[in-house]
Amino acid sequence: MAVTPRRHTGRVEVRYRYRLRVTPTQAQALNGVFATCRVVWNQMLGRWSDLWRHEGIRLSVAEMHAELTDMRNTEEKDWLRAQPVTPQQQVIRDLGQAISAFFDKTNPAGRPRFRSKRRPMMSARSLSKRRMKRCASSILSCRGTLALPSSLMRALVA
Repeated sequence: MAVTPRRHTGRVEVRYRYRLRVTPTQAQALNGVFATCRVVWNQMLGRWSDLWRHEGIRLSVAEMHAELTDMRNTEEKDWLRAQPVTPQQQVIRDLGQAISAFFDKTNPAGRPRFRSKRRPMMSARSLSKRRMKRCASSILSCRGTLALPSSLMRALVA
């Protein structure tokens, strides 16, 4: 468990890390989720960078969500539609926060970077912070087992 104090609010956030023991089939499904999250991040970051650099236009989170819908509906990105959409939408929200932090002069965050396949730890988030608070008791059961959200479970079962 890692405890991270928040600077401006005075609140303390707690983060838990779990190691999942999955079968090879489940690992392949999770790697598919991670890969699509990386592709969505890189596509949207590239689009935002091009628009900002060449035309001085900001790409909003709502516009990124619309582009994600368009990407999922194209024939050549059919593999993107095969994965759950919730982690992909969360990646767009995270990118929106990273871009906002980049423009905030009081925040020391740098420019968002592209994600690499060779990154040692891949991740995907499936719930927003509000929903996580409401669902926290249902994610970790009394017996200490991890219950994943249904959007990720569909990918693991398939």
